[in-house]
Amino acid sequence: MQEFDLNVHRTKMRALLLLKQSGSVAEYKREFTQLVYQLLLYEPTVSDTFLVTRFILGLKEELRAAVDMQIPANVSEAVSYALIQEEIVQRARSNRSVGNRHAFFKPDTRLNTPPAGELWKARQLKEYRRTNGLCFSCGEKYTPGHICVKPPTPTAVMAMTSAAEAILSDEILDVVEEQETALQEMHLSVNALSGADHPRTIRLRALIGNQVVLILLDSGSTHSFMDSALLPRIQVTPQPLPKEMSVTVANGEKLVCNSEVPQLNWWIQGQTFEYDLKVIDLGGYDLILGMDWLEAQGEMIFHWKNKWIQFNHKDNMVKLQGITPQLTEDIKEVTLEQTLKWHKGNDVWAVALIHPVFDKKSDNVPAPVQPLLQEFADVFKEPTELPPSRTLDHAVHLLPGSAPVNSKPYRYSPLQKDEIERQVAEMLKAGTITPSLSSFASPVLLVKKKDGTWRFCVDYRKLNSITVKSKFPMPVVDELLDELSGSKWFSKIDLRSGYHQIRMLPEDEHKTAFKTHSGHYQFRVMPFGLTNAPSIFQCIMNWIFAAYNRKFVIVFMDDILIFSETLEEHLEHLRIVFQTLREHQSFAKSTKCTFAQQQLDYLGHIISDKGVQTDPEKTLAMAQWPTPQNVTELRGFLGLTGYYRKFVQGYGIIAKPLTQLLKKQAFIWSPEAQQAFENLKTCMMTTPVLVLPDFEQQFC
Repeated sequence: MQEFDLNVHRTKMRALLLLKQSGSVAEYKREFTQLVYQLLLYEPTVSDTFLVTRFILGLKEELRAAVDMQIPANVSEAVSYALIQEEIVQRARSNRSVGNRHAFFKPDTRLNTPPAGELWKARQLKEYRRTNGLCFSCGEKYTPGHICVKPPTPTAVMAMTSAAEAILSDEILDVVEEQETALQEMHLSVNALSGADHPRTIRLRALIGNQVVLILLDSGSTHSFMDSALLPRIQVTPQPLPKEMSVTVANGEKLVCNSEVPQLNWWIQGQTFEYDLKVIDLGGYDLILGMDWLEAQGEMIFHWKNKWIQFNHKDNMVKLQGITPQLTEDIKEVTLEQTLKWHKGNDVWAVALIHPVFDKKSDNVPAPVQPLLQEFADVFKEPTELPPSRTLDHAVHLLPGSAPVNSKPYRYSPLQKDEIERQVAEMLKAGTITPSLSSFASPVLLVKKKDGTWRFCVDYRKLNSITVKSKFPMPVVDELLDELSGSKWFSKIDLRSGYHQIRMLPEDEHKTAFKTHSGHYQFRVMPFGLTNAPSIFQCIMNWIFAAYNRKFVIVFMDDILIFSETLEEHLEHLRIVFQTLREHQSFAKSTKCTFAQQQLDYLGHIISDKGVQTDPEKTLAMAQWPTPQNVTELRGFLGLTGYYRKFVQGYGIIAKPLTQLLKKQAFIWSPEAQQAFENLKTCMMTTPVLVLPDFEQQFC
């Protein structure tokens, strides 16, 4: 019996000495524990040092060194280290399978190794903070640029440092990778999102195809972006990103980016650029060139006061002139909403709320006109009720068999949503719109005005495609100006939101329905964007002023021009026009009106008793037009100059070398084209003043 026990003892000892891990650590532990229990029946005095050494030697090679370097005091500690190492190795294998990186153990060469308990707690603490997005050191919420509120205690430092070095280099790489990922998160400044201008920003105008875009050079944004609303304008299809990315705005808001436009091409001041741009809902600018684009250009010179930037581009020194700030007298009214929009995420030291001041001050209005303006002050006030129903209220006639239009709303940035909600609330209060249950629905757009505010527009393109088009004849500008012969005094009246002064037919109101992110509404007045809106508006204006049209009034849409030969006669004509507007409950906007002048601008022309001439601002833009690089840019130049072609004798002959380039695949910029380009610029800068025709005399 004693010999049998001895054989069993030797068998169990041999099995323990030869035991090797073939499966998981948990399985190896189970087999090891069973053998040790059976061995202790025959040899109760087996030391912990022998058992822990035997356990470590039986581990797989990829686990052995990591556990051995921790010098565990007993088998339980060795098992804990082995389980940790096994988890890390499995994660490293998973990462290598997708080609991320190679992970292999690097033993700790430090003499001060933390106890197993501290190591285990450190790892649990790190995993908890990793899961909850907390700083590994201080436990506060981690964001790029984070600074620990208070330094960790020496014990915590020792535990965390030792744990990071004692586990695997793969574990260290995980931490570094997470921190790098956080640093590479996309960030966007509030200026970029709200469209606000700032002394430390430079704004540029550029061309993409035939579309003018507004660009912001923004060092406060980590990446370069483009507004999603620009995509349909330039007819570009974005490519989806491998995974959805988050964009953090400086004020804490989050935007989602899931697509980009690779190598987008734009043209600016004679230079062509291309770059990868992420697509998000901006609203403020068309393009944002962030730090990634700025860094790619190398050494740059910025002149913040004069708003220009200089750098080397394609081996040429390039200087781009930004949009310079307007003079003090051109500053427009800033609303409280605009101020608060910019304030979100920015520091505002002082805010002065200034009441609106008319562009045309009362002391600039001739004294004889001021009593008239006081008498008809109600014509220039804000309307407080719906316009009256007229014979020519707007109707939407659809093509036979057309199905109702139903388009989902666009995606908007948080700031745009706030602006939409504000404007919808105002229109509901004014009664111009009402909640709707219509089967029609068109999406809403916000368009930036010159003064920085937003224009509320509805995308009625699908509705317009199934609408019967009106054949009403729109006036020709040249023919309108022919009526001014012999006139010396002029006034211009601009209506206030002219389209909204025309009612919709009640039975057609449901066709104007639109969707926002928060509701479904329909117009009770004629909205902007309908295909027949200009013709019905011109028709009503002709009807209102039918008795005076071409006698002392000409009307082009909402621009009413009163012309007279003497000041006394002009005052009487103004009274008649004001009285007509009052009778038809039409309202004008005084800030856009000009009264009793002997020279004023009308429809892009300067009119006076001497005749008609071009607008100097527009001819200056022609003179500064850079050399076209493609057909689109050339077509834009010819379109602008063509508006004034009657001022240039032989315009067609001068421009012929340029118009030839508009043919398909014929754009080759030659010395002849350059000469024609310069000649046309010279002609536009030296246009004569055209005398108004006198139809009582014979034409040669």
